[in-house]
Amino acid sequence: MTAAECAALGGIYQGDYTNCGSSPCEAGACCDGLVCTETRRFECTGLNLFFPGVTCASNPCAEPTIATPHAAGQMQSPNQWDAGADPMIETAPGSRIWTITFSGLTVNGRYEWKVTDGTWTHNLPSANSWFYASAAGDSTLTYDSNFYSDGWSPTRDRLGVSVDAGTWTAVGDFLSELGGADWNNADPHGAMAPQGGGIHKLEVTGLPAATYAWKAVKTGTWDSISWDARSVNTANWQFTVGAATDTVAFWVDGLVGRAKVEVTAAPEYCLGDLNCDGQVAFSDINAFVLYLSNTPAWLTTYPGCPLKNGDINDDDSYPGFGDINPFVTLLSTSSLPIICP
Repeated sequence: MTAAECAALGGIYQGDYTNCGSSPCEAGACCDGLVCTETRRFECTGLNLFFPGVTCASNPCAEPTIATPHAAGQMQSPNQWDAGADPMIETAPGSRIWTITFSGLTVNGRYEWKVTDGTWTHNLPSANSWFYASAAGDSTLTYDSNFYSDGWSPTRDRLGVSVDAGTWTAVGDFLSELGGADWNNADPHGAMAPQGGGIHKLEVTGLPAATYAWKAVKTGTWDSISWDARSVNTANWQFTVGAATDTVAFWVDGLVGRAKVEVTAAPEYCLGDLNCDGQVAFSDINAFVLYLSNTPAWLTTYPGCPLKNGDINDDDSYPGFGDINPFVTLLSTSSLPIICP
């Protein structure tokens, strides 16, 4: 719309060539230095940071938990667990991300460590963190104190490594519903598939409606990543399934040190089921013809049946003749009937 039309509606014009796709009116937290204000995206101007969907109660604008980070742990030589011997280096002024590289380690060896403030007054995580050395006997550790609203957890104080742990398992009290054993940290039913870049994923359906707990672990160990940290035996993470048709996706990023769980409800439609009998079959042909030729009559004949069921090519434009060939292909190349989710 024009600036005048926007003003007439009591809005604030965002400029020519802008659109609602950039979500200018999305609410969130705006950080002006350490000051947090709950506002809309377009009101968070200049160099301020904006976190969509976040409230100031999450404290997104806070100073780093540890402003002068040091790495202390089993990898230090000659004195292990020396809180002040190995300061981490900030990647760039103000980045709030610090790194340190250790070499001369045991090839592929496992080590425990913490971030300290140079003393033991402040340190994290509460349980020891962990990492594995590379085949060359080195490893780079990262402490990222920034706040993130990217859907992954933890939202701050992420502990990254340069060597992925290898194979990962989603472990929890849901495994028995998949035919495995609950909290078995090597159960193949919880095996997470590598997605590249240190990211691993497990996607499942068929879990009965309930609230479950899980965490991501290096297979066969309790070295884990959860909502709270990368540490030994992290906190359990709850998720809720509303129906057995829900899809649950478990994710872990073994390099960055973050994880997430996503529960997606099954779609409330079934492409090709034009008579709404819960399956796609040849019996849907006459209903599809009626759907295209006389949509009001189709709605009367099949009350409550979603119009989206006829959008066979899933282009969100329906009813439409562009769905005829895809419907023919669906019926002629599929093993019928197709049971709707």
